[in-house]
Amino acid sequence: MHILLALISFGSIHQAQLQEHEPLPYAPPLPTLPLLDRHQVDRTVYGFYPYWMGTTYRSLDYDLLSHIAWFAVSVNSTGDISNWNNWPGGWAELVDSAHAHGVKVHMTATCFDADVIRSILTSYKAHCSHVLVSAASSGGADGINIDFEFPYSADSLLFLQFIQILSDSCRAHGLELALCVGAVNWNNRFLIDRIAPEVDGIFVMGYDYFWSGSPTTGPVSPLTGYTYNVTKSVDYYVGYAGGPEKIIIGLPYYGYKWQAKGSQPGDSTLATGTAITYANAAKEAATYGLLWYSYSQTPWYRYYSSSWYQTWFDNDSSLGLKYDLAIDRNIQGVGIWALGYDGDRPELWNELEEHFFIARINATVGPDSCLITCTVDPSDSVVWSKKVGQGPVQAIVRRRATYDLAFQASPKYNSAFRENLAIRRDTSIGSITLQARDTEYIIDNLDPECFFSGTWNPSEYIQGYWGLGYLWAKGGPPASAVFLPEAIVPGTYRVFIRYTSASNRANDVPVRIHYSGGDTVIIVDQTTGGGSWFYLGDFPLAPGSYLQITNRISDTAKVVIADAVCFVRADVGVADGDEGPGFSITYDPKARSLFAQSPAEAEISLYDVSGRLVRSERFAGRVILDMGNLPRGVYLATLTGGKRALRAKCVVR
Repeated sequence: MHILLALISFGSIHQAQLQEHEPLPYAPPLPTLPLLDRHQVDRTVYGFYPYWMGTTYRSLDYDLLSHIAWFAVSVNSTGDISNWNNWPGGWAELVDSAHAHGVKVHMTATCFDADVIRSILTSYKAHCSHVLVSAASSGGADGINIDFEFPYSADSLLFLQFIQILSDSCRAHGLELALCVGAVNWNNRFLIDRIAPEVDGIFVMGYDYFWSGSPTTGPVSPLTGYTYNVTKSVDYYVGYAGGPEKIIIGLPYYGYKWQAKGSQPGDSTLATGTAITYANAAKEAATYGLLWYSYSQTPWYRYYSSSWYQTWFDNDSSLGLKYDLAIDRNIQGVGIWALGYDGDRPELWNELEEHFFIARINATVGPDSCLITCTVDPSDSVVWSKKVGQGPVQAIVRRRATYDLAFQASPKYNSAFRENLAIRRDTSIGSITLQARDTEYIIDNLDPECFFSGTWNPSEYIQGYWGLGYLWAKGGPPASAVFLPEAIVPGTYRVFIRYTSASNRANDVPVRIHYSGGDTVIIVDQTTGGGSWFYLGDFPLAPGSYLQITNRISDTAKVVIADAVCFVRADVGVADGDEGPGFSITYDPKARSLFAQSPAEAEISLYDVSGRLVRSERFAGRVILDMGNLPRGVYLATLTGGKRALRAKCVVR
């Protein structure tokens, strides 16, 4: 009920901040640039830009945005625009800047009075639709965002009809349509199951769970805990929308400061809270000391000045956890209220970059080497791909530290080949290096050094595969996959295979390694431990050696996976900090299990957010830690062995 009372008494942060600023007049339209196809994020990143932020848009990092929702024109009871706030002509530079970077612009239309909304829905649906489409088009916008907070629940069918009329008009004019909805869909005032097919995005305002008028202090946007939280909101809307494709979870770049009765979370407030931007909250937190509330997975701080004051907000750590949720639920994307509230601080941009930035660099296919300058973070890898048929080879890289990469590609195959080269991480100098292939040799199932007999089927269904996908074969009629490292330099190699795990996999997959001096068959359980490199052992290899995977399994209803094989030179030095494929740590959030492997003795440790050691275990080979019995929250896992160390963030929900 807290959020419902907030809507009635105080209004959302959108309404409250709009009412704090003087409206601006109509500005005649000006020519705008067309939208260029240059966006570089792999999900929707939908940022609201309020008109009172002025020209702050000149300093936005457009590469990390897909949409800007300019905020806003106001609509009156007859469906006409009452406050233009210098739209459209006053914002031509914003539209041009966004379009030059491939970022779409939506014009937001607001109405914060249920009686006014009822008037529009009863008598002016078509007229309002015409007015909004005309206004958006005149400003060069690419879509419309409807922020009507909130219609009476009795008007839910009328609101659906309005959205249907507006949707038809938007599509006829080449415009997108997005709709803002509350964190909780009180009394089913939005018929989400019927609205979802009509819109391009449903922007869930995942904030104001605690608001300015809250009777107690608490998080603006709790990921976990409480009767209502961001996780529950996302799951509700995904369920009623019939899937995750339309859902955008909006997140706060602001917080609230309350005068409070005491210094503890949930203490009574003594006055109406005031909104504070992230930039100001982060500055104050550095002065008073940042605290973390594990129940909600959010930061806060407090101080005493004649009375206690508490400020609750979101920072890069808490937003990153919510971005993880968006990725885990595979929703359309994330949203921001509001762009510019971070000032000139970089950390919120960095968090977006870490989760969603992706650059694509194309190169012409041909038999000769060519040099490509692309961008990549040292902690990530480059994925090369090529669609069937003629066309460019594509490199997909994450984050933005420049380096040069030479490669060879063949038009005969569906992937690019780095002849005699392997991309490796070198943390000591913080850059990507290229090592000779005699130290590492990876063969993917699409490479020409992989040979098949029998029936194998391609798939990308289970994540964690190497390259573009994996192959599977049922038990029964014989099927074999042979990985033949034809150009391998003689020596001792650590041998690894990669596969994806699921309950329908065989637990007795025979893997045969043919090497100098004999053959070894190792039985692999593919029901667990997928998505990482599985260490088989050290073997003396030379040209003519190979690894074979067959479908000779006991249960012919199960399947066998052939994905990739890696041979790592064991008798030459490896740079410090280069963990190699056999030293890995992987967290499976659905199974609530932590997988780790190391060719030599290593230690895995698990810590909670307070730094308390929860569990520790020494092992060699493979280990699986079951985290299903742990309390919900965020944990940090570390894997250490020799001079090597890896970390993994684990979110238990």
